[in-house]
Amino acid sequence: MLNTYFFCISAGQTITRKKKTPFSLKHRYLNYGLLSLATLLKEQNLPAIQIQGLFYSPQRTLQICIDEYNFLDSNYPLFLSIPSFYALDWAKEFINLIYRVKPEQKVIIGGRWVVGDSVENIKKVLPPVDQIIPGLGEIKLPAVLSKYGITFLKKVSEHYQLNYKLLHESHLYQPSFEISRGCGMGCAFCQEKDEKLTPLKPVTQLINELKHFILSNNTNEITPYFETSMFTPNRKWAVQLNEKLKEEGLKIRWRTEGRIDSISPENLLHLSEAGLTVLDLGLESASHQQLISMKKTSNPQVYLERASKLIIKAHEIGIKIKINILLYAGETKKTLQETEDWLEKHKNYIAGVSIGPVTIYGWDEDTTAYMNELILLGASISHTSVGIKYLNLSSEITFENSLEISRQLSKKFMTKENYFFLKSFSYLPRDYKYEDFLIDLEKIENKSDLSFSVI
Repeated sequence: MLNTYFFCISAGQTITRKKKTPFSLKHRYLNYGLLSLATLLKEQNLPAIQIQGLFYSPQRTLQICIDEYNFLDSNYPLFLSIPSFYALDWAKEFINLIYRVKPEQKVIIGGRWVVGDSVENIKKVLPPVDQIIPGLGEIKLPAVLSKYGITFLKKVSEHYQLNYKLLHESHLYQPSFEISRGCGMGCAFCQEKDEKLTPLKPVTQLINELKHFILSNNTNEITPYFETSMFTPNRKWAVQLNEKLKEEGLKIRWRTEGRIDSISPENLLHLSEAGLTVLDLGLESASHQQLISMKKTSNPQVYLERASKLIIKAHEIGIKIKINILLYAGETKKTLQETEDWLEKHKNYIAGVSIGPVTIYGWDEDTTAYMNELILLGASISHTSVGIKYLNLSSEITFENSLEISRQLSKKFMTKENYFFLKSFSYLPRDYKYEDFLIDLEKIENKSDLSFSVI
């Protein structure tokens, strides 16, 4: 084959869940699943390059492929990962653009949350492609590529380290390090509710990955995200992480997410000493009724008491807490007030709040049972797009009401300073400074649409 690139493209978005702003369009959410595939390709001496569509147009992304990486000269197939249903329209347009300039191009589609367990649904909405791969791609990669006469020269590594050099404009991304997969706690709204939680990555392996990134990118000015659906650290893991970081002379501030009931308040000091700086906590609600409805807990009183202790303790030792709230089916003015009152009581301990209404993602045959559950709780469908159902939460709270309520609650409990800190820590480009943010903020005429206060 020609000495060109094997393109790994992460589909961008033409539609967004929240209103667009100059800074939200700068977000760089790393498709680390796709980077895993690109890394494995590179291990096999295949010249992989990953380009993320982000909020760019499909045309601009394709132009980057052509102008900077000689896409038209490549004889390799192209991976197109579709990370969410919001990226479907982008993906359709991108595929059509490819066929317009290069009709013979082989396109392979992946994206576990969009493809699902069957390829038939996505076949109906995309232009014809060469292969569609359900599930996780790593274990299927050798078989997928054998169709193109590409043979893996060595066994796929079990503990490979993500190669950020394969990422277009990698210097602008904060790195992510996957430390576990799955959850299995059974929350009704969670896509991983039935996926067994894997053990936390061993500290030694995580340290090696951090060192590899720092050496490869010649920088230690990073604030990585430790990717996991449920962070379950014990004291031994936290203490060992702190000790190993000190041994290596590394001072890393990092962020992760967890459940109220998966992190011990007594363990927070050890985690803080090991660099934990921002913790995203999935409180979801402070209404006893809603917590039970969403199967978050069977004992809301104990759950909320534990949440209070955890948040206060984190604040005392300097860990920034961002609370995630889910407006759920059956939500009423009363249940919303209960959540707002709880947040008000704890507002001095919270850096920010991320709030949004429950939305159903997935193909009809995969989501009908769940939709029926939500209907029994009082929800109804407001409107739909492919793979997405937007809901009226109850007779009191319509879909549009829920968006406005989300904005107002978020605004009440998050300042512009904390908004920037939380976003810049993990998502905004590494060269985007607070002064740039303030300049972009001034460009917004209607600041009432923002999810943070500007006073």
